[in-house]
Amino acid sequence: MFDHKHYVPIIPWKMGERIALRELFESDRQGIVPLIEIPQNFVDKKPSFFETGRFIHSMLPEIASCWGDGLAFVDLHALARLSSTNLTRHIETFFRYSADAGL
Repeated sequence: MFDHKHYVPIIPWKMGERIALRELFESDRQGIVPLIEIPQNFVDKKPSFFETGRFIHSMLPEIASCWGDGLAFVDLHALARLSSTNLTRHIETFFRYSADAGL
């Protein structure tokens, strides 16, 4: 389980970082718990993508294929700058769908 020996790398959810997570050896995976973050520049470039919640349906399968069902932290702070009144709903939906997907 998670203890003081685990490494928590901050992983901006970009293509290179996703590939790096996917290609880790199983022995290395056991020693880390990634902190996955949505980079602010992603949100700034496509605010409607995030305001409508479409990111949920694209990001969860990517997490599943790149990291699997291992323990991970997800930082959604970049969404806080959106003007959407549905921010709370999107965050709740993200975690509900994550649980439904076995993540």
